[in-house]
Amino acid sequence: MLRVKAVSGATEEQFSALTDQAKKLGRETRFTASQVAGAQGFLAMAGFDPSKIMASVPGTLQLATAAQMDLATAADIVSNVMTGYGMEASELGRINDTLVTAFTSSNTNLQQLGDAMTYAGSVAKSAGVEFETTVAALGLMGNAGFQGTLGGTALRGAMTRILNPTKQVREAMASASLSFTDANNRLLPFAEIVRKLEPHAEDTGLMMQLFGQRAGPAMAALVSQGGDALEELSELLKDAEGNADRIAEIMNSGFEGRLFEFKSAVEGAGIALGEALFPALTAMFEALKPVLAAVTAFAEANPELTATVVTLTASLVARRGAAIGLRFAFFWMRGA
Repeated sequence: MLRVKAVSGATEEQFSALTDQAKKLGRETRFTASQVAGAQGFLAMAGFDPSKIMASVPGTLQLATAAQMDLATAADIVSNVMTGYGMEASELGRINDTLVTAFTSSNTNLQQLGDAMTYAGSVAKSAGVEFETTVAALGLMGNAGFQGTLGGTALRGAMTRILNPTKQVREAMASASLSFTDANNRLLPFAEIVRKLEPHAEDTGLMMQLFGQRAGPAMAALVSQGGDALEELSELLKDAEGNADRIAEIMNSGFEGRLFEFKSAVEGAGIALGEALFPALTAMFEALKPVLAAVTAFAEANPELTATVVTLTASLVARRGAAIGLRFAFFWMRGA
């Protein structure tokens, strides 16, 4: 929590609220207070202010539970996605539902989606492609094995060429009678672009000319699945409200979920005891400091005497231990 305070620049009041949130969620969820604090730290490092951190943490717990992922990594992923797509903390529910539905409906996982969005998110946003459509395109690419950074790099490269076509790309489009803009020179919806490419799905040479060696194969795989598939998955993601919560509840319903909750409760009790003892322990440590300083000074000033005292003490302790051992052996032999 002190790390969260240092990174976020929280006031004492905000820090107290963040600490209370970590302890409360640690008592009530499968994640410990320490893990919640770790997630708060990642969000703070991503530039979230204390109020945004508090708003984002509960949804991040939900996402991590649904994905069966550690909380800090989930916080890192969701903060990257939000920043890359220019979304607000108030949209976290939409982000979670979209990501959870995507990795349960296609051959990818949360880590791979997060990696892909890191590469493709900002470019897709600038191209005017909806968040759900971008995630759907990455999911379909994942079905063909283009997962994580492979899919993200490919989608970014394809969109970059569509937005700023080179002379070679324009010539390839003209030869195939392709156009990716409407009458007002605005970019067509991405699903419509995929539909226009469907008749050329098997033309590997054209795909390479249009999108390059890296993006070409992935786009060919996406186009082969069709614009309808992309639109259907996009619509599924748009209608996914509450899906993250539903899946998280299912994941928590078994013995493992109860075990995690019990461990969190144990840590919560430990934190409460630690806070109760902290003032007394602090006072004791402060009182011992001058004693330890005096011992250190004596030892440094009298190294030979110190060695003699330590050796004699160790010898006496060893003899005392041996005596106790012999006494135990004597009574044990007598059946005591």
